[in-house]
Amino acid sequence: MLPILLKIGDSILYLQCYQVHAGSFGMNLSKSGFIAALPYLAMAIVVQLAGILADWLRLRYLTTTQVRKLFTCGAFLVQTTFIIAAAFITNATGAILSLTIAVGLGGFAWAGFR
Repeated sequence: MLPILLKIGDSILYLQCYQVHAGSFGMNLSKSGFIAALPYLAMAIVVQLAGILADWLRLRYLTTTQVRKLFTCGAFLVQTTFIIAAAFITNATGAILSLTIAVGLGGFAWAGFR
């Protein structure tokens, strides 16, 4: 059930955020391919690093359950914070940066889940 919810939530986040920014900030989405790919790039990097960190914590300090709870809950809390911050940021650069951080740090949830 959790993988389905993660996939649905990520899909909504990816699809709707840039449409909102196009309306709010007048961005031309057809010419901003790199900006649209930035959250995916951030998540790809974070998933790799978070997986290494999760394995290291599991081998040295915490149990598997503790690492999963820490990474999954921590990632969701941080994502929520940055998505709410993006709603109140008034310039396009700050909002895109906030959303990129939110999506990128979602990699910790995937590392905690797997």
